[in-house]
Amino acid sequence: MKRLFKRLAMLMSLVLMVNATCISAFAASDKTMDDYKSTITASGFSDSFSVYNDDGSVSFITRNISSDGKTTVVIHSANGTKTINGHVDFSSLPVSGKINTAITRANVHSSTFNHTFVTSNEFEASKDTANLSKDVIFAILSSGSSLTGTALQTFANKVYNNLNKDVHSILIEESIYEVTFKSDGSYYTHCFHENVIAYDANGNVLPKNSYNLTYQQVGG
Repeated sequence: MKRLFKRLAMLMSLVLMVNATCISAFAASDKTMDDYKSTITASGFSDSFSVYNDDGSVSFITRNISSDGKTTVVIHSANGTKTINGHVDFSSLPVSGKINTAITRANVHSSTFNHTFVTSNEFEASKDTANLSKDVIFAILSSGSSLTGTALQTFANKVYNNLNKDVHSILIEESIYEVTFKSDGSYYTHCFHENVIAYDANGNVLPKNSYNLTYQQVGG
């Protein structure tokens, strides 16, 4: 009987070890972006982060945005470096890189707030330019979007996960609004509306792969 219990105990320990390994492996594969850092400089804004690709490799991405909006994004990977240039409206950049945690307590699209249009950005990615790889998709989104930090990570991950064999290219229209209280006009946050339009190889819109997203970040 003691031997039986001992064997059962060893078997349970083995099962727990296997489960722990599977959970650990799943958590590692689910990781997409890490090590985000940002710096405000005299000439503009810069940030950097790591991207975990599906093949297990890790790419390091740096983004520099000058005060005139010119954006230079560099991908550092095992295959070398790749530079992607773009443009954003620097005046609406949420330099803190943090989502406005206060939005959990209020709906910014409610009657309590005013939405005032500030600016817009537009950019696209295709299989020809990105090959739909995760690090390049993240870099292209960084080159044309004013999002930073956690919001950039959430947005880029959403876009990447919605790409499939039917999608040949995507166009992203980003509209940015300043949100203020109606009661006294005081500033609350910035609201970013991301309109993602997917196209097939013939240029036809794919409704099932097109969608709208909104994010709120303090900045501007």
